[in-house]
Amino acid sequence: MDACSAGTRTILIHDVPERAVCVHDAVPPQEVLAIDERMAKTTARPESDFSMVETKIHRFPAALRGIGGDDGRYISPSVVAIGPYHRGELRLQKMEEVKLAAAYCLCRNSGSTLEVYKKVLSVVGAARGCYDADDVSVKGLSDADFAAMMFLYACFPLQASIQKDIFLLENQIPWLVLDIVTQFMPVDLRQFVDDMGAKFLPGGMEQAKKSCPRWQTLCGCSKAPTTPTAGTIRGGGGGTEQYKPPHLLGLLWFTLMGNMPADMATYKGFPRSLSSCAVELAEIGVMLTPSKEAWFGDMRVERCSLYGELLLSPLFLSKVTACWLVNLAALEASTSGARKHSKE
Repeated sequence: MDACSAGTRTILIHDVPERAVCVHDAVPPQEVLAIDERMAKTTARPESDFSMVETKIHRFPAALRGIGGDDGRYISPSVVAIGPYHRGELRLQKMEEVKLAAAYCLCRNSGSTLEVYKKVLSVVGAARGCYDADDVSVKGLSDADFAAMMFLYACFPLQASIQKDIFLLENQIPWLVLDIVTQFMPVDLRQFVDDMGAKFLPGGMEQAKKSCPRWQTLCGCSKAPTTPTAGTIRGGGGGTEQYKPPHLLGLLWFTLMGNMPADMATYKGFPRSLSSCAVELAEIGVMLTPSKEAWFGDMRVERCSLYGELLLSPLFLSKVTACWLVNLAALEASTSGARKHSKE
């Protein structure tokens, strides 16, 4: 019997003969087209999400939650919620009044609360698109409430240094909002993040304090500088490059990794047998040696006549920098394959 027996007919989808299918007479053609349209829309959304993956404010990847510390101490803010994901937590509510005070000070110094708020309101649609629209913390927010939240949260990090919390993956607001607020406040935010990156290097923070007194501004220790940032970021190697980050954590990542030479940015994993302590490596002829390169994250093996050297960047880990390192890893995991500045 013919493949399309009595009571069935062949329907061409999009008039492509190769896609001819046998459909029972009871299924009208419009239903097949409706299914086809749903499939197209379902495909379009992931494609759109992927195209924006670098600018999104991500949740901490489930696969990495094991390194998030006891009770998620490297994931959840300890003092202040910045952005919608943690704003409803009761233990963080005391800082809400501080946010109001910070916004008041900024607007008083700039001369107009309305002008600052209108600027933030102009990008609220784009800012909202940086968060997961289906996330329960975002879904119930009206545009007005979202705009007010962005306004208050953007003013706060510019005038307070809650070091651990401002570099958490889930505790970010879009750079486009921060960029607007910095127009009303002469704060070198990029330099601040650059100096924070120096905390990973032994003795780096003390040197940063001496070389850049503006660090004290964001800690509330001195008068604000009179000249705003020129909009450039200095990498660990001293180079200067224009870069528009997705948020503060993204800027920290670029400060540490953005100036790494292209030929050094391709990481190759070591065999599991080499994942050992320095003593075990030495026993098989591999000497652990501090790298003298200017960039963060240098990791390579150099062969010598009778032995090899495993070169690693010196790294200073405190409770704060360990937290940042975990969140930098989470950011890389969330944007893997889509980062414009990633090195192939």
